[in-house]
Amino acid sequence: MRILILGGTLFLGRHLVTAAVAQGHSVTVFNRGRTETELPPEVMQLRGDRDHDVTALHVGQYDVAIDTSAYHPKHIEHVAGALNHVGHYILVSTASVYSQFPADEAAPVHPAIWDDTIQPSPTAYGGLKRACEEAALRNFGNRLTVVRPGVLAGPYDPTNRFEYWVRRSARGGQMLVPGDPQRHIQILDARDLAVWMLHIAGNAFGVFNAAGPGEALTMGSFIALCIEAAHSNAQPVWIPDNFLLERNVSPWTDLPLWLPKEAGPVLELDWSRARQAGLHARRITETIQDVLEGPSSHYALAGGLRAATPLEAETERDLLHAWVRDRTA
Repeated sequence: MRILILGGTLFLGRHLVTAAVAQGHSVTVFNRGRTETELPPEVMQLRGDRDHDVTALHVGQYDVAIDTSAYHPKHIEHVAGALNHVGHYILVSTASVYSQFPADEAAPVHPAIWDDTIQPSPTAYGGLKRACEEAALRNFGNRLTVVRPGVLAGPYDPTNRFEYWVRRSARGGQMLVPGDPQRHIQILDARDLAVWMLHIAGNAFGVFNAAGPGEALTMGSFIALCIEAAHSNAQPVWIPDNFLLERNVSPWTDLPLWLPKEAGPVLELDWSRARQAGLHARRITETIQDVLEGPSSHYALAGGLRAATPLEAETERDLLHAWVRDRTA
């Protein structure tokens, strides 16, 4: 197939390029060229800015376009005219479009935000992505697939959500871990999502949730597997939500993958439809090992989004000491 990848150099897009080349597809990427990623020599690279200049897209024919980098509806509108010949448009959206969880593909979604001056943020991200979905449907109709992933992880992940816990576990010692160890979490290796999107290219349309891993996972079992993989002496100290919230510790950013119990089962997805369409999610141990053995991958996020900025070691120690004091007072 002739595949166009809008993006293609940061995280999911990078894995898409690698998988598509390995499968023998003809691959073209379109981006601004700001991420210093060395792509295979057989990949055609087109330069442009989907905010302003998509001239390069008017040359070439593609069977499938996979869009990993739309953050505003204008990003869809600007490329749609140049790609009206594409047989299949796959838009990578997000589970953040849902307004309640657990969620299957028919669950309620946030209202679309069509204001292109609003930057992606925790409060606006879902609405902007919903507008991208609606713009894509308007332009590509029954040639569209919308993929709504939950938390992605793996090599080159710029968010520092998953990698923080892998490397913190490896560092050892007493380790602050938030909330309930029995809380269920979902994490999908981005490499599995990439392979699956290539698998459905040209033959599966509509909306799909995408999640993982290949086994049931709790925060407690995830931390235990991180410690085991690193052969570490880390000692998890589980601290309740309220204690951390009272001390202004921010869920998800200060302590990645943590959401207070009151938030409910946020990002809990029914991904049975994707499984039926061939999505295979590897076991989380493989993702942990590959991240542990690989280089740190903290890059600037696209679309104005921000990576997690976890607690400094000194702040973590202070919170652990305060927790001990409170329990022994």
